[in-house]
Amino acid sequence: MKIYWDRGLRLRVNGRKIGIDVKDPRDEDILLLSHAHSDHLPSKFRGRIICSNATREIINTISRRKIRENYSYLFEKGLEISMVDSGHILGSMSFLIRYKDYTLFYTGDFCDRERAFLQGMKIREFLEASEVDRVDTLVIESTYGSPYFIFPDFEDVVKEFRDWASENLSSGFNLVLLGYKVGKCQILSKITEGNFENVFVSEAVRRVNEVYEKRTDLKPLESIYAAANNGKLKEPFILICSPSSRKLLKLVERKFKVKKAIFTGFALDKSLKLLWGLDEAFPISDHADFKGLVKLVEELNPKRVLVTHGMSKRFASHLRSLGFNASPLSAKTIVSELFDS
Repeated sequence: MKIYWDRGLRLRVNGRKIGIDVKDPRDEDILLLSHAHSDHLPSKFRGRIICSNATREIINTISRRKIRENYSYLFEKGLEISMVDSGHILGSMSFLIRYKDYTLFYTGDFCDRERAFLQGMKIREFLEASEVDRVDTLVIESTYGSPYFIFPDFEDVVKEFRDWASENLSSGFNLVLLGYKVGKCQILSKITEGNFENVFVSEAVRRVNEVYEKRTDLKPLESIYAAANNGKLKEPFILICSPSSRKLLKLVERKFKVKKAIFTGFALDKSLKLLWGLDEAFPISDHADFKGLVKLVEELNPKRVLVTHGMSKRFASHLRSLGFNASPLSAKTIVSELFDS
């Protein structure tokens, strides 16, 4: 097996060419898609696609590139690929790859905490069901791979947000809540549900919400455009959208008195709201924090750890201080040739 990193993880095993979250598929005949965020999606879909049904549905909703068929596992000639809910967003998956006596676990983006309708990743239960005691290689994300990023309890942050929102709505402000259109905006839709009136979303968020409504208990929210056209847009209101909805944000800020808040783990950095010109920032993240990252490594106790996506050098250094054989993945890195495939 050959493992190397080049705009995604690429494996050569048993005559198969496997790409995991690769940006530019080349000669791969199997593509593993961990979730539906654009920074993890390939420029084209080719070969056998392994992902969850929810990931396929979200991709087909937000992208011009469509997935016609997807698979949830692969088992052939000693090569086995299975997946487990990573807890990041709806449909997100981590992958366990086994070949002969060798095991590789790829986390992708993951979260070990429950938030709204999402469960945290249950890695121990999955490994026990898979009859795996220890993995040979762990490939782990490190978005929050610094001890600085230890998140407060989700429900505590939700209460803080609701208090802030109630105070500002009572003062006549309209609120703009900012987060990724896939994942974060659906959590924002949920935590406002039943607590506030006149909650609207951008059209892009509404389309993604529809996928979540089929698979969770999230209730429908009307797009702000539809509300404006049918006379239902009343102040004070809450708008949930992505920071990339620039035209909508300019229009709303020009016509209404607003306050803006963003929801991200980087809100622990108090300078964030100043740099972004925001009124508030709340530390709600769809990733594991530093403690969650370390806990996963300790639970898996891998023989080798490869760190990617984020603070990879810093987190790998910390893991080495704990006694793990850890190294960061960088562009076009050939990790190893473990054995002849």
